[in-house]
Order: sequence, then structure tokens, then C-alpha cells
Amino acid sequence: MLGKACKLAQGELDTHSGKSSWDKQFIYELAMGCGYPPEQCQPILDLNLARRLTELFPFNAEEAFYKALAARCYAVCKAIIPAVRLEILLIDANDNIISW
Repeated sequence: MLGKACKLAQGELDTHSGKSSWDKQFIYELAMGCGYPPEQCQPILDLNLARRLTELFPFNAEEAFYKALAARCYAVCKAIIPAVRLEILLIDANDNIISW
């Protein structure tokens, strides 16, 4: 789920909604770092749900934003469990899956 992925990417290990929230500024900066224009990234700061990121970035494996999000999730997990083979799955609100 994108909300949990956003939390994990920012280093939050407990992604339960009662324990952590997604950092819109972090996600905005992640998107800007991918080379998207400010006018495409600015709406991130107004989203109420991370799953709505698919309204700004097409949900597919080639999209730079999702590649970067998955890479950050991978880095956070790999630092904690380096000896484990990891596969990162991103799931949108329609249960579509992108994997790395």
C-alpha cells in the first residue's frame, strides 16, 4: 500500500496509522529529486491520503517516482536485515502491484 510504503521510505518501521503518518514534505522532496517539475510535485503537500499519489504519477514500474520510493523502502529494510533477499511490492488502491 502506498501509504505504508511512504512511511517505510522515510524510515518509519511501524506503519500502522495510529503509530505514524506519512511525511508529505519528504515525499515532495523525493519526487523533486526524480526531476519532476514543481507544479507536478506541489499538490503532494495538499494530499490527504498517500494512495492519491497515483493521481499525480501514473502507477507503473517505469515511473521514476515509484522507482525512487521502492528504492528508499529497500534501503531502509536492507539496513536492518542485510542477509535477507528482499522484494519490494507497491500496491495501489485498486490492488495493482508493481514489484522490484
